[in-house]
Amino acid sequence: MEGSNAICFESDAEVTVRENPALEQAEQNANIAAMSKDTVTICTDSNVDKGSMSAAPLQELLSTLMQTIQSEICKQTAALEEKLTAESSKQCAESAKQRAALVTTMDSKSTSTIEILKSELRYENEKFPESLIAKFESANAAIGARGGAVR
Repeated sequence: MEGSNAICFESDAEVTVRENPALEQAEQNANIAAMSKDTVTICTDSNVDKGSMSAAPLQELLSTLMQTIQSEICKQTAALEEKLTAESSKQCAESAKQRAALVTTMDSKSTSTIEILKSELRYENEKFPESLIAKFESANAAIGARGGAVR
């Protein structure tokens, strides 16, 4: 491992990852070389001496990372909910606008139909007495022709 920037994990299989030399020096020197249940062994490319890091700082680091990830998830969720709410409000407004236009159209058609029916009813009401008089006179004439008029 001397002279290389490698991350090695001890387990059933060994994994080696070559780092990008353009990364900051601090990142290049903090390569994790081996891990167990209780300790993490840190190894640098310039110094192969192994120092130990206890599980507590590692657990704290992992906890901090989890909090950061959770915070970012919450921010993104809030942003998506805000967009969804805005889009939903926009669609509700458009739907209300369309309903209002439909109601206006239906009211207009209903009013027109009512006016037509009123006109027809007036016409029928005007013709009805004339029709009754004509029928009455016809019936009266038929009865008169048989022998007597109805008075």
